[in-house]
Amino acid sequence: MPALVLLVASLLLFGGCSGSKQGDSSPATSTKHEVVLPSDAAELQTLLETASPELRIAIKGKLRRLEGLATLSFERVAVIGASLSAGFGGLQISTALDGAIAGEHQNINLASVFFFKSPNENGRDQLDQAIDQDASVIFALDILFWYAYINASLDSRMSSLERGLRNLERASVPIILGDIPDMRTGQPWMLPPEVIPPPEHLAKLNARVHEWARARLNVHLVPLAAWSEALVSGGTLVVEPGKPPVPAKSLVHIDGLHPNPKGVRYMLMRLDPSLEIAFPDTDQAALAF
Repeated sequence: MPALVLLVASLLLFGGCSGSKQGDSSPATSTKHEVVLPSDAAELQTLLETASPELRIAIKGKLRRLEGLATLSFERVAVIGASLSAGFGGLQISTALDGAIAGEHQNINLASVFFFKSPNENGRDQLDQAIDQDASVIFALDILFWYAYINASLDSRMSSLERGLRNLERASVPIILGDIPDMRTGQPWMLPPEVIPPPEHLAKLNARVHEWARARLNVHLVPLAAWSEALVSGGTLVVEPGKPPVPAKSLVHIDGLHPNPKGVRYMLMRLDPSLEIAFPDTDQAALAF
């Protein structure tokens, strides 16, 4: 049976140890692994159920290719979500994307620092606008955060999350969606301790997000939860090739919650290669951080 050989940079996507502390990771010194995938859609779907998170990216990329959905268009780029996307830490996601996208494009920046006040209403309104403005791709890196960060039981948090996911189901174009990071590092004056999900809640919430995303070819999941581990553990990160690792906390605003401009660029630099694998027919020069 014909097979496609994909290069999956698993350490590039999810980080590996590059120093003495747990959570050290380098996006620049990864090892690429050859993965041979079947060409049959049913076989790929079976593999998808049990594959590692990084391998799922390659499998969904192959499935998208079979369905003619393997090309990202950056013609009209919508950004929806909360304060991370809106640039509270100093750099809007829309602005960072604008500098990285080659060729003519339209930025549709709909993210709001006030998203947390009414996630259901704001999430619905932002997506309505993205759809109405015919967005070709939607970046929603932090849109799920405030559905989970509420003072509530696990059942109530799960119900809230389901509302956020149902809202996103209305979009048919590619969605670049972040899962839910552990932000216990947030200062109490910015993130009240009572709204922070316990680790066991967060694990179950993210398991549901991953299950939901796995079933949808238009959704590419960004593992913010995995990427935030170095911050929680006090680890270090290699931000630039050939340079010493830096404390993960140096990529975060003084509030301990939002990435600063350096952190936003680091996050998007890690996202870039995963998009190339997830949407393998996209011109690699179309987006470069």
